[in-house]
Amino acid sequence: MRQGLTPDQELERLLTAGSALAADQLNAGLRVTWSPLRAPQRTHSVTALVALFRRAGYVSDVLPEPSEAVMVYRGELVGDDDPGISWTADLAIARRYAQGYATVGDTRVMQATAPPVAILARWAGC
Repeated sequence: MRQGLTPDQELERLLTAGSALAADQLNAGLRVTWSPLRAPQRTHSVTALVALFRRAGYVSDVLPEPSEAVMVYRGELVGDDDPGISWTADLAIARRYAQGYATVGDTRVMQATAPPVAILARWAGC
C-alpha cells in the first residue's frame, strides 16, 4: 500500500491503474489492502473487483493456492440477493459475521464447495 493512503484509497488506485500495473504489483497491493477493507463490493462493482484479482493472480499472505475444492462459508443478512465475494473456510468466522448482522435483521450462514479456480485469494485466519 502506498504510504499515506487508506485501504479504500489504495483499492481505488489499484482499480484505476490496474491495467497499467504488472500482475506482481497488483498482487502485492491487494495482499496488504484487501484484508482491512469493509464491504468493498458496496462501493465497487463485483465484476471490477474479480477482474482485478484475476489479473493479479492468486493472492495470499501465507496460504498456498489450493489444489482441491474447499468448503467455504459466509455469514450475511437473509434476503441479500448478492452473496458477496468474501467467504471463509472457518465456520466460526462466518457465524460471527452472521451474529454481527443480527441487529439489522435475520441472518444466515451459507455453505458452498469452491473449486480451486474460484478461489482468487486466501488469508490466514480468515
